[in-house]
This record gives sequence, structure tokens and C-alpha cells, in this order.
Amino acid sequence: MAVTGGPGRRRLILALLILTAVTLIAVGGRREDGGSLGVVGRAAHSVVAPVQAAASSAARSVGDWWSGLTDAGDLRRDNRRLRQRITALEGKVRASDQARTEVRELKRLLGLDDIFEVARVNARVIGRNPGNFSSTITVDRGTDEGIVAGMPVVAPDGALVGRVLEAGSRYAVIRLITDPEYAVGVETSGRAGAPSATGTAKGRVGGADLVVEDFEPVSAVKTGDRVETSPLSTSDPPDMAVGRVTRIDELPGGIGRNVRIEPFADLAGLDVVAVLLWKPGLGPVVRPTTTTTSTTVARSTTTTSGG
Repeated sequence: MAVTGGPGRRRLILALLILTAVTLIAVGGRREDGGSLGVVGRAAHSVVAPVQAAASSAARSVGDWWSGLTDAGDLRRDNRRLRQRITALEGKVRASDQARTEVRELKRLLGLDDIFEVARVNARVIGRNPGNFSSTITVDRGTDEGIVAGMPVVAPDGALVGRVLEAGSRYAVIRLITDPEYAVGVETSGRAGAPSATGTAKGRVGGADLVVEDFEPVSAVKTGDRVETSPLSTSDPPDMAVGRVTRIDELPGGIGRNVRIEPFADLAGLDVVAVLLWKPGLGPVVRPTTTTTSTTVARSTTTTSGG
């Protein structure tokens, strides 16, 4: 009974056959083509050629795999360097855009010299707290520059931003006009045949606007009316631009109405502000001239349309 050999014996036989074929090929190469060894060599070559091709293909595959394996580390390092460079470039673009914005806003602040007749301190916004129950910003100027609690703060276009809540030697926290704890006396600009309406504007919880609940029911208030600080206000200078009426909700029974006011100042996009060194009792901060009034209106209108 024949005994079948294991894998080791089959490999040995295959190796012997290949060795014999290679020997015949080598020997046949030295003979004329017509010789018997030449014929045998060519036959052996035909048998071995597929094996050589398979071995060559396997060698190329192994080579390609090894090359890819050795190059993978370089590719990863190149990708990491490219990502780092892209991140750095994006950061430079953001910084450049921020710098251009601040330069533009600082130029507008310098333009306030033609509007306000009180001293002011220009400051950079360095922190924000736009919470539902507290809306404040922090600036990089404080008591070292004469800033104290209660002073009004304006945007580069002169629109009211808020009031200083607290101040340290090199910082000040400003409560924005949309903060629920903020309140300011206001009046509408009035129109021909319609006297201005006065009331108190307050911030709202989680809101981006102010609401006036105590405008006189008989006063003519319309959407689009300009709103300024009232001469009756004691906590802020009079005649400062506040915002524009955007919505009027009449209460049931004709007992009153809630008037919504959108601030002129872009509170979410502020980068620089001006703190007015003004205290209650100092009077108006805006020069009472026709040119000043028209300039303030134009700038405030521009701010509203941009928001």
C-alpha cells in the first residue's frame, strides 16, 4: 500500500524538480538547439517559467509592501506638518482680520471727538458673559484711567452699550443694556404732530433687545421710531442713541403695550468701546449742534441696517 508523503516531502520533491530543470536549462544553453539536451532544456524551461513568474510577482508585491511600510512614517510626518502649517496660516488670517476690524473701530472711536464734549477712555473688549441672567463684557481699562462704576459706555458709532458695573485698576466690567438688571430712561424722537413718548427701557432675560412697558397709552409710538436716553434720566446722559422700535404688543383691554427696542450697538460684535468719564449731574455729553445730531442719526442708522 502506497504511503502518501506529508507537506515536507512534497516540498522536497518540488525543489528537486526545479533544481533538475534549472540544471537542464543551464546545460542545454551550451548546446546547439537541435541537440537532445537542448530540447530537454527548453522543455524544462517551459515548466519552470510559470514558477519564475509567480516568484517574481511575489517578490515585487513584497517589495511594494515593504516600500509602503517604510514610506508610511514619512507620509504621516508630512501630513502632520501640513496640518500644522494650515492651522498656523488660518490663525494668521483670523488675527489679520481681527486687527483690521480693531483698526477700523478705533478710527471710528477717534471720530467721536467731533461728537462728545466729555473725556472718555477707549478700551478693548477682553471678555464676554452673554448669559441668560447676566449680560456683561470686560474691558482692559479701569480705575487707573479714571473709570468708576456707573459711567456710561458707548460703541464706536456713539450708540449706548451699557454702564460700568465694577472696575479694578486695569479692568472694568460693563453691564450691557440688554441685561435683565439694566434700566434706562428713554424717549422717542417724536414726529411732526406727535410728541415724544417717555418711559423706562429694560433688558430681558435671554433677550437681545429692550422692552418699554410704561409708554403712555395715548402717545403715538410706531415701528421704526428712534429711541434716545431721556432728559429725565439721572443714571445716563440725555440724548444718547439707544435703538429703534421694532415691535409693539398691545396689551388686552387697552391697559398698555410692550414696545420692543433693538439696540443700535452691535453688542455681540464689539471689539472696542469708549467709557465716558461722566457722572450724574454733569449734563449732556453730546454737543448740541445740528451737525452732531445728523451725524449721530446717520451712524446709528448704519449700525441698525448692518445688524
